[in-house]
Amino acid sequence: MTKRLILHIGRSKTGTTSFQETLRENRELLSVNRIQIPPFFKSANHGALALAFSNQPGRIGKGYAVENENDRFNLQNELAQSLSRDITDGIWVMTSEHLGSKLKSETEIRSLFTFLSKYFDEIHILAMIRRPDDLAASAYAESIKAGRTWNFDEAYARKARRFFNHFAFANLWKSQLLPGMSFELIPFQKGASVQVLFNAIFIKAQVSTDLTRNLHITRDSNKAMSREGIQFLQLINPMFPPGVMTNRMRRGLIQVLSEFEGNSLTLTPSVYQFFLDNDLLTGGFEQSDLPASAQWSAWFSAPKVKVADWPDLTHEQIEELHQWCESQSVPSRRIQPATMPSSLVKIGETLRKVLIRRRRG
Repeated sequence: MTKRLILHIGRSKTGTTSFQETLRENRELLSVNRIQIPPFFKSANHGALALAFSNQPGRIGKGYAVENENDRFNLQNELAQSLSRDITDGIWVMTSEHLGSKLKSETEIRSLFTFLSKYFDEIHILAMIRRPDDLAASAYAESIKAGRTWNFDEAYARKARRFFNHFAFANLWKSQLLPGMSFELIPFQKGASVQVLFNAIFIKAQVSTDLTRNLHITRDSNKAMSREGIQFLQLINPMFPPGVMTNRMRRGLIQVLSEFEGNSLTLTPSVYQFFLDNDLLTGGFEQSDLPASAQWSAWFSAPKVKVADWPDLTHEQIEELHQWCESQSVPSRRIQPATMPSSLVKIGETLRKVLIRRRRG
């Protein structure tokens, strides 16, 4: 017998949360079929593995108590002890999109591979990719939910270029493969990404893909926010200084804004043009770069996504959104677009007082 690892590294916005929750919920069924999930990870997302080797842990690192080199070293030691104790012969699955997003250099990936090779005889890396023209609006919305304030334009696309360049991403990971390792890209299929990922795992594990029919699929319960909701959140993000809004408060605000009815997200003309000019509509790939299959053919021939400008919110829309938040007992602030820059300090102070009172209450 050998120790085999199937390592799912994302990418983000390809149904990773649903996949991870489904993996956890079906642990017993998978175990009966010789597929194991390590017991030592604290959540369905095995992000600790990524943070143990990332040189830039950022805000995600704080959630894992990893903020510097010493923290990474300690986490690596903890993982080493857990792997030595718990990993036995068989097939194991680890998953985190943070692996694909936080490990950005050859050195980080090589360190991860060298580490894992001490405990596994074979390692098979799986990464699902989504067409950038289909992905961009959703990825932008997530950045605003996380507190960013940039516009959905060419400057954003240029800054996030690494996230959309799947060709460079794949080459980076493949360049560091060690003996006994493989790397496979999987095309994202909307509404079926979880099943597609499990099929890929079962094929690697030499288990019948019929098992997919017996899985209890956990669907992502997050409701997509409207364009107006995202724009409103973008406007008020600067009003919440670091440390004032807790993660719980932000989640509450996002949930309330997700219930506000409005227009669906679209790709903006400037971002679409950036993808065209930089050969990124399909992530830098030509169809001949990838295996011939019906799934990849469908991925490359997908219909053009809707492209439309995002008009600025009117005063009436801002007032409506503010009243919506107030009706749900969520603090926001009436924003006058024309005077907003000159009133940032005053608004920030007001919000601090409101949120501090709310926190104490």
